[in-house]
This record gives sequence, C-alpha cells and structure tokens, in this order.
Amino acid sequence: MNEIFSLADVAWVNRGNTIENEVLVILKCSRWDFEYEEWANIIVLLGDEADEFLERWVSYKERGGAEQC
Repeated sequence: MNEIFSLADVAWVNRGNTIENEVLVILKCSRWDFEYEEWANIIVLLGDEADEFLERWVSYKERGGAEQC
C-alpha cells in the first residue's frame, strides 16, 4: 500500500525494533496512547517503501525542510 502524506507533517522518524527494514513515521498529529503504551496514528513503512521514504526524508532535511529532527 502506498501512503501519501506531506513531509512537512512528519514530526520524526524511528527505525522499528521488531521487523528488519521497518520505519515508523510519527506525524505532528500522532499521539501517545497511555493505555497501550505505544504511538497512535502513525505510519509504518516496510521494505522498499521504507528505503524510498528514508532517501526522500534525508533529502528533505538537507534542503532545510525539517526544522527539528
């Protein structure tokens, strides 16, 4: 599945701990769910989608698109 979202809406990016080549995209609108002790409303990317996203995210940051990372 392809996800479409603005890089400006990304708060930060984490590498997943459970699956190899997993990227967790935490959005500015994501919130911490205290009951389940995990992020709610995040995007999980795997495999080639994760690699492609990371390449674009790094390029975006290098151009100054991300104020805090």
